[in-house]
Amino acid sequence: WSSALCWIAAVMIVYPFFGSVRQLLEHRPLAENTLVGNDPTIAAVNRMFPLDFFSRFLGAAGFNRHLLHHWYPQASYSNFDEFEAFLLKTELGPQIDRARARYLASWRALVRTAGSGDAT
Repeated sequence: WSSALCWIAAVMIVYPFFGSVRQLLEHRPLAENTLVGNDPTIAAVNRMFPLDFFSRFLGAAGFNRHLLHHWYPQASYSNFDEFEAFLLKTELGPQIDRARARYLASWRALVRTAGSGDAT
C-alpha cells in the first residue's frame, strides 16, 4: 500500500509541480522583457536551455529548447539538434542565442522580480 500511495502522490503532486515550474521558467517574462510591441499586457518569452542533466530532467522530450518548439511545432524533438544547427546558420541565430538561459538562473531571476512588482 505504501508504494501505491507514493506513486499516487507523485502523479498527483510531484509531477504537476515540476510541470508547472518548467512552464513558468520557459515562459514567464522578467521585468526587462515584458513588452511586445506597444502592448504591456503581452510578453512573448520562450527560453532555450542547455543540454545538461537538470535541463534534460525538467525539459524532457526536447522542451529544454522550447523556442524551437514554438517556431516549428511539427518538428520532432528528436530532430532539434539538426534543426537548431540549421537555424544558427541563418539570420535567426542571434535571436536563438539571446533566448539562451539556465533553469536555475531563470528561477532566481523570477524569484527576485516576483516581490518587486516589476514583472507582469
